[in-house]
Amino acid sequence: MNWHNEISGLGDTLRSNNAFNLLTPIDSETKWSSLLATFIALDASPLTRLFDASLSTTDKVHCEFRSRVTKDFKQRADVYMEQDEGDVIIECKVLSAIDPEQLAMYEKAFPNAKHRLVVAPAGIRPPQERRAGWLYATWEELFELFGMSSNSWVRETSEMWVRSLFSQLPKVESSTPWNGISSEEPFILAMRARVVWIAHSLTPSSSVTTRFGQSSKGVSWTTGFQTSAGREGYRLILDVEEQLPVQQFPYKAEDPKSLIVGPAIRIFLLQEDVSSSRDFEWDHLAELWPTLKAAGYSWFGSPRPRADHDKRGLDRIRHKYEIPKFVGVGYGNAQTRLTNSCMFGVKCALDPSLTLEEIAEEVNGMKKLMRKLSLVPWST
Repeated sequence: MNWHNEISGLGDTLRSNNAFNLLTPIDSETKWSSLLATFIALDASPLTRLFDASLSTTDKVHCEFRSRVTKDFKQRADVYMEQDEGDVIIECKVLSAIDPEQLAMYEKAFPNAKHRLVVAPAGIRPPQERRAGWLYATWEELFELFGMSSNSWVRETSEMWVRSLFSQLPKVESSTPWNGISSEEPFILAMRARVVWIAHSLTPSSSVTTRFGQSSKGVSWTTGFQTSAGREGYRLILDVEEQLPVQQFPYKAEDPKSLIVGPAIRIFLLQEDVSSSRDFEWDHLAELWPTLKAAGYSWFGSPRPRADHDKRGLDRIRHKYEIPKFVGVGYGNAQTRLTNSCMFGVKCALDPSLTLEEIAEEVNGMKKLMRKLSLVPWST
């Protein structure tokens, strides 16, 4: 048997029917890390070009490499390469967002890592603030570099890998409807791709900056704006996010259009760096309402605060200021245990058939409202 021909034929088969997706499924960062580590162990020269540093190919390449200076078992590097002139650490992201705090922990856990890289797909990488000391790259850029490897297996596998990535990522553009998800697309990934497209289309100003966030469970991603609320410890934030509860997000949906509720735009008064919502300034939320009302949006919602002090605060301003019952939606005392912040405000809904360009235009148009809200004086 001619094994060379058999192996070449296998490559053609993998390329033709997306069978390579079984090796690198989009929802397994562990498998992506393992294959990348294999590439590096066979040929580290692409990293030499990426870091513009002298790195040697070595078998001292590790996956899920545990820190030697901390006992925290969670401090594991996705890919770690030992080098005489300073080690290399690589944080591999596929579906999850880049977390600057996580990168900061890795710096302490792996002090010998002179070269630090974080990699994520270009198509679903949100515009986030970058942490100094880390090189940011896309998987597409890595595939291009490894596609020039002197190792033939690395070259050919890199070609199949990039094809696999493109076949698994949702295709979105300006004319893509929010609810235009096919039954073949992974639902969560398709929703994230929409949020990322909008995030890249938002235009900040000197006083209103863009923001990116995710639900406490990390399933649903959000994007929008933020600005000062005029008092230390508070911010005004605007988020756009699918209204379907994340608990109902399927892996795939037979009829996505009937499932998708549509995007909601939410404006919150956020209190940060707190362990309880007990001291939230409900009076200022009421003071923001006249400006929100004048903006002319169809605000709606049914606030259901759980903590007794949140219920009392909301009831008090309803009677004192005669604000509508839909003011006060948000996340209260339970949220402080997750993110050390709480937030309450209003929300409005957009048509689920709107295109991503139309949604981005709507969100960009609310910057003026955010500026007006930031200028509302505090009475207490």
